[in-house]
Amino acid sequence: MIYQVLFLNFIVFFTVYKTAYGQGCSITLSKDLPENPPLIYSSANKLLLPKVVNSNRVLSLQSKESIQLTCPGTGNYLTFTKTPTATISCVSGLKFKHLNKEYSFPTLTCLRGIKEDMKEDGKCGNDKMSTMVLIGWNTEGTFKEQIRVCFNKIDSEPLYTSAIINGTGLAAQDAGGSRPSFKEGYHYGYYRDVSMNEAYAQTNQETVFNTTFGSALAQKYLDTSKQLYLARGHLIANSDFVWDPMQDATFYYMNAAPQYQVINNGNWKSIESAVRDLAIKLKTDLQVITGPFDVLSLPGPSGKPKSVYLTRDSNCNQYIPVPKFFWKVIHDPSTKKALAIISINNPFLTTLPNNYILCKDVCSSISWIPKDSLKSLSSSGYIYCCSVDDLRKSIPDIPNIGNVALLT
Repeated sequence: MIYQVLFLNFIVFFTVYKTAYGQGCSITLSKDLPENPPLIYSSANKLLLPKVVNSNRVLSLQSKESIQLTCPGTGNYLTFTKTPTATISCVSGLKFKHLNKEYSFPTLTCLRGIKEDMKEDGKCGNDKMSTMVLIGWNTEGTFKEQIRVCFNKIDSEPLYTSAIINGTGLAAQDAGGSRPSFKEGYHYGYYRDVSMNEAYAQTNQETVFNTTFGSALAQKYLDTSKQLYLARGHLIANSDFVWDPMQDATFYYMNAAPQYQVINNGNWKSIESAVRDLAIKLKTDLQVITGPFDVLSLPGPSGKPKSVYLTRDSNCNQYIPVPKFFWKVIHDPSTKKALAIISINNPFLTTLPNNYILCKDVCSSISWIPKDSLKSLSSSGYIYCCSVDDLRKSIPDIPNIGNVALLT
């Protein structure tokens, strides 16, 4: 009997002690976020990521653990401090302390929704003639990069985009939000005198294809009922990021290229999902680099191939090339392994010409690539895999990531 009494007393003491001193903080994202959530960084200046706990998306912190809240965007600030940034420490539950005053986490809101920014950061590309553009978060002059885009200003096309996807947080990512419109970044003048929104419009695509191929072939190459039209093909996908504002920050035209929708929503989408699943499985950060390459050509009325462009500029010059290929490099820096994946942006192929093969296919040795129909010549898009070094022989603009083994 005495042992039972002692045990019960211990349980009561432990529960009281844990509640008062050691339970830490737990923020359930579905109900505990402020009206305009700030970005949250750890004391090591790393983005804080949620995890799935009992089917809930949760941010967990230890007692006394410090985090930094930031409200990027011109004129934005935390309403409880009237400053763009603040450091708070966990007390318990939803209670946090700032300068010896306690606050409930749901009250720690930004004045308005946070907003990404852009800045140029030197030259890039194999010939160092393109411009590196960073998309990220600017707070009090401190810029935290999310995506980097190597952009060719002369042709108004990206050579590649690059970002880190966080495998430890993707399973608990924001979902179900509305998709924003794509943005041009007008203040840098990346797109001459052409409206990119109008360039992607179905009416413009029909006009360009009719002019280039004639009405009969234009009807074959553009058929919305079969998803045969040029979509804004994300290079770094919005679903590669955990937080909703960071997903929204991917909607820039420089992070996209004209891609047949049947491919964008077909095998390319399967590859994007497979990369995220791999990051989640490995519980690691993966560097993902994606780009378009070469110009798609389709047979004209005489059978002679004609290059495909999305639109024409004010001088009636062909403008915004439709890529022949989309490629993606997946790099695991922790193991020094990587893989290159190539998607052919031509849903009309019935045979595979030699000029569509850029490198030796190694897909058969890759365990995490979905095998169903990826290598069939279907309208969903032909996919193959290569070592990064092998693909760089054909696409020298791919950044050098050093000596890497195959990411199998």
